[in-house]
Amino acid sequence: MNAIPPSGSLDGLCAPIADSRAPKESPDVVCDLLHAAQQIRKLLNERLEPHNLNDVRLAVLKMVRDTENRGGCSQAELAAEIAQSESSVSTLIDRMRGDRLLYRLRAPSDRRRRRLVLTEDGRAALESARRDYQILIDSIRRVLEEEKQLALAALLTELSTAIGDTTFLPITEPASASPRDVSPAA
Repeated sequence: MNAIPPSGSLDGLCAPIADSRAPKESPDVVCDLLHAAQQIRKLLNERLEPHNLNDVRLAVLKMVRDTENRGGCSQAELAAEIAQSESSVSTLIDRMRGDRLLYRLRAPSDRRRRRLVLTEDGRAALESARRDYQILIDSIRRVLEEEKQLALAALLTELSTAIGDTTFLPITEPASASPRDVSPAA
């Protein structure tokens, strides 16, 4: 099994993963999660490219579709949901509008506010990408037995909840320093 090398964002931070099946003395769970997420994101974006989508555009289309029953969503709501700044989302929305995937409607309750809704092209792109997305998800699921999938889902939910908790604070000193955690003193 060939490992996908970490992208530039992890170079120097995480040790290279030569073989993900090899036992580890002290696992770096965060780097392992980041590496797995990068691999999944790369595969997903390869599947979505023929639909003129990527993982972020797909997330936007799904959220806008899921909010249609209440008239769409605002850019601020979208930015919060996909954890991006409002200025980044504004640029993204402008590009997606240029590709005729979304449009803005005035909110009936407040004419100053705009709501995002799918165009027919946006709906078609989301539908055409759905099959390729599902094939990838099914392939990933086959890697783990059902019991492991459930355990992983529970652990990821627990981790997400803890990180989102207002009492979650950055640790100033590592609990136990390993060579990957600490750089030598100058």
